[in-house]
Amino acid sequence: MSTIAKYVKPAVLQVEREILRDELAERPAYLRLDKNENLHAFDDPAFEAFKATFTQEMVWGYPDLRALYERLAAHSGVGADQLLLANGSDAAIKALFDACVAPGDQVILHAPSYFMFDVYARLAGAQVSAVPVCDWLPNVEQMLAVAGPRAKLMVMEDPSGFVGTAISVHEMRALAHHLCERGILLLIDEAYLYVGADRSEHLGLLRDYDNVVLSRTLSKAHGLAGARVGFLISNAALMAQIAKCRPLYEISALSAHVACWVLEHPEVVEDFRQTVAESKARLFETFARLGLRYRDTRGNFVLVHCQGFSADEMVARLAAEGILVRRPFADAQITDWLRVSVAGPWATRKFLEALEKSLPAALAPTAA
Repeated sequence: MSTIAKYVKPAVLQVEREILRDELAERPAYLRLDKNENLHAFDDPAFEAFKATFTQEMVWGYPDLRALYERLAAHSGVGADQLLLANGSDAAIKALFDACVAPGDQVILHAPSYFMFDVYARLAGAQVSAVPVCDWLPNVEQMLAVAGPRAKLMVMEDPSGFVGTAISVHEMRALAHHLCERGILLLIDEAYLYVGADRSEHLGLLRDYDNVVLSRTLSKAHGLAGARVGFLISNAALMAQIAKCRPLYEISALSAHVACWVLEHPEVVEDFRQTVAESKARLFETFARLGLRYRDTRGNFVLVHCQGFSADEMVARLAAEGILVRRPFADAQITDWLRVSVAGPWATRKFLEALEKSLPAALAPTAA
């Protein structure tokens, strides 16, 4: 390491990153309820017809992304010059950090939050201030209190990808106004927007404040986690600068083609939303019968409380039954909760059967 340190930036040397290739390679053997993927299959005839539209040129030709930019702009209610496509929303977010966050700047997060916010901040040489959630909500007052003179960016998930909550629209507007007056960027991560809605309640902030950036993905409700399609939305002037940090081609021609297709078929998202609602109802009915505390969210996941038995043990027992759920939270206030992705009827039934089988004997239901 001492030799390598001659060539690598100090901020990079200090960052620890897991290599997930082996873990991801093993996941197809399980029912994957740990990463909030959309496991709801596309309609077979419609997808087969779509596959017939692939051409060789999409493989050997450089991608033309204008059609997708125009379609996304129309779908989002903004101009194409307000968008930046990327290889997943994480790459879009990285472009924002590359363009705007300098060594010594401060980035303010709520904890827990998407771990790549912390990674990108540290790679940029920024100071990270992570404020624990309070009563399931971001502690906005404390986040503002820790924002010092070098504060450059605050991140607010709407909703949180971990606890499923968000501050109100009124509170978000007040936050955007306050941060704008202080010259601090506000990134609103809307990864789960399309699980419940088509239009963001925060679009008006882009018109009224020049410091607001929205990040979105087609990985959840649209089912394109493998295609890696995400994007940023902001005002055109700021986006022109962030776009300087994009790669030469933002996404592949294949990814752009499938993204255009799924946006042309709103029934994909409509079917997904109905599936999530029906599966949540069944989950909550069973949790109540088993006497388990639970929380609904605005995402395609729910939270289950493990008080009285070990959350780590439950994760291991479910894995032994072929089911992955999100490992227990490390944050003190929510350490006894598990996050479970919501999928279709078959997956829901399999999860609930495994859950009942995995409960400690004192909690397991008795035969009628």
